Amino acid sequence: MSWRRLILSRTDHIGDVALALPLASALKQHNPGGHIIFAGAAYTRDLVRAWPHVDEFLDVTALLQDSARVLQLRDLHADTVVHVFPNRRFARLCVRAGIARRIGTSHRWFHWLYCNELVHMSRSRASLHETQLNFQLAATLGAPQTLSVDDLGGLARLDASTAPVPEGILRRLAQDRFRLVLHPMSLGSSREWGLARFKALIAMLGPAKFQIVVTGSAREGEAARAAGLFEAPHVVDATGQTDLGELIAVIAACDGLVAAATGPLHLAALSGRHALGLYPAHRAMHPRRWAPLGPKARSLVARDDCKARRARSRPARAEDRLRAGGHAADSSRRGGDGPQIPRAPARRVADPAGAPSRPP
Repeated sequence: MSWRRLILSRTDHIGDVALALPLASALKQHNPGGHIIFAGAAYTRDLVRAWPHVDEFLDVTALLQDSARVLQLRDLHADTVVHVFPNRRFARLCVRAGIARRIGTSHRWFHWLYCNELVHMSRSRASLHETQLNFQLAATLGAPQTLSVDDLGGLARLDASTAPVPEGILRRLAQDRFRLVLHPMSLGSSREWGLARFKALIAMLGPAKFQIVVTGSAREGEAARAAGLFEAPHVVDATGQTDLGELIAVIAACDGLVAAATGPLHLAALSGRHALGLYPAHRAMHPRRWAPLGPKARSLVARDDCKARRARSRPARAEDRLRAGGHAADSSRRGGDGPQIPRAPARRVADPAGAPSRPP
């Protein structure tokens, strides 16, 4: 069944939102005349606005602070919502706003109350990539179910022109070397490689070929400074100087990025830059599920957690993949022969808002 005005709801973190954006591209290709509204947390606004196939951003943070704002949701005249990330309060507001078709996973109890189309899928036990799982939720809307991870990474690119590179950073960027962004910390969202290892990596990437740009929050910048990451003359301190839109612009102005599985890694990949992700050997954090999407995106995985803890400093593995101008080899290559998306069954349930249930 076709849709005219669609809400995609992903109200959590930057990396999660980044991996949901290709779904908007696929649905826009399927229905070019449709209007796509992305519902997200306020701080992800600049990321969503930089994606070419999203027509409008809905600030769920503000919406949930005042239930009277349901009128704002109603005024969007959306006919369909896909709860890519389950949010009980937003799901309830969608019922109050009279959105006719409400799709969500059956693995959240409140979706049995607030959704009238349930998709039977489990993320925790799945072997697919996060974006492939997102596509499962929207199968009945026309999202293709046979795309490999490489295919997903080629659907679109972030538009870095929506915000400028801060002048204080722009004038320091070199034009004759490989500009490598290091984002050494993750605000606790991912298992980190360690500041000492990043410092050793900087020492191996000499100023003749590389310029290093270190990004992060102001507080992370203090930690990086205490660890000595800014001692080398070819390191640019960009910490605490950008909002999200400006961070996207800084990454796009550089040639590559190295980080743990955190938001800026996915921003670099979706910007078409070299993106090297550092992952622990843990199923819940593995690149099979969370790999960056893009033609120049690669992932490295620790051999196992015990060995990783015993190894005090092994930066050479990442450095070897950066010596040749950022052309990283992939220790966990995602080829076109990777897993494809099995179609998850959808089930119609009684509509708590009183609207007649549609046939399957």
